[in-house]
Amino acid sequence: MVHKIIKLYFFLITAIFSSTVIADDVVTVSPLAQISLDEIGVLNENNGSLGNDLWNNSNYKFALSLLKNMPTNPQSDVVKNLNRRLLLTSAIPPLDSTATNELFSARLKILAKLNESSSIGDMMEKVPPARIKQQMEEIYLASLFIDNNYKKACSEADRLIDKYNSLFIRHSLIICSAEQNKQKEVDLAVNLLKEEGKELPAHISAIIKIMSDGDHEKAMDLWRGIIKTDNLSIDKKNDTTNSFDAITKAPLSRHNIIKWLQENKDLPTDRKLAGLADFYNIIESLGVLINKQEWEQFVLAALGENATIPENALVRNLDLASANNSKGEVVLLTSIALGNKTAKEISGNVLNASVRALNSLGMKKEAANLAAEGLF
Repeated sequence: MVHKIIKLYFFLITAIFSSTVIADDVVTVSPLAQISLDEIGVLNENNGSLGNDLWNNSNYKFALSLLKNMPTNPQSDVVKNLNRRLLLTSAIPPLDSTATNELFSARLKILAKLNESSSIGDMMEKVPPARIKQQMEEIYLASLFIDNNYKKACSEADRLIDKYNSLFIRHSLIICSAEQNKQKEVDLAVNLLKEEGKELPAHISAIIKIMSDGDHEKAMDLWRGIIKTDNLSIDKKNDTTNSFDAITKAPLSRHNIIKWLQENKDLPTDRKLAGLADFYNIIESLGVLINKQEWEQFVLAALGENATIPENALVRNLDLASANNSKGEVVLLTSIALGNKTAKEISGNVLNASVRALNSLGMKKEAANLAAEGLF
């Protein structure tokens, strides 16, 4: 009897703290699933978070595509504020998220471009040591250089060189030596690379020369620009073939869509997408239900081709994201809609849809401020 009670007690404890498998009177304890790095953030409900439900009902591929295309130099103060909060919010990732943690990596790269090295450091502290990857540490290193924090950047490069010995870290240390006027160390490192058959890239040589001439500030600016371009690049391409294919195979009047495409095959991508979106709008006006995923294909296709998202497709996606309670999508669609323009410079229909969506999801202050930007 005592044996059975002990066994039952053990079973209850293991059931609470882990998943269990019982076979032949043997209890096997499986480890708990790892928390997704995509969930990591530094903002909570008390300091500006957009909410743990930021990615509620969102499709991972769509959310990631929007995030990768977030403008990094918006003119709207409302968009700047919302972008930063989205990047730093701790939130449950979309249910169909993968183990690649691409949302987390993309957020780090964008934060680096926004001179947010301190925020990246705070986020990195929340990553379990065993799960820290080379790419994450190099993004943090890059962000320190971009923020002109050479002392900390060079210290970080010294720490990382024995761990990874990558070309970016080696180039970083050469730049650090040049910045500190240690020409012998520069020459030694350059010669060592040559012996390994690795010629110093022309841009690194140019930076070293500028620093040797005493123009450190110009060299630092050039270095920051190179890092942003080379080390923080984000692949914004989507599978546009599939997106266009999905648009033309939607359960509408497919025969008429194909006929329209044949008649307009020579149109530029922007106009072709706009025409198809008009076609969708008309069909929807006749009472045919077009679901959220089908409208999303217009956004994916446009982003993948670096084309303009059709206005009515933007409006429909904003309305559907709002109805779906997908705050992250509403913020990113608003950010992409404005791009590097002011609220006054975009279509009134798109601005109205953004304001309406933000307001309906509880971001009333942001909605009012965006409306004011468009009016005054």
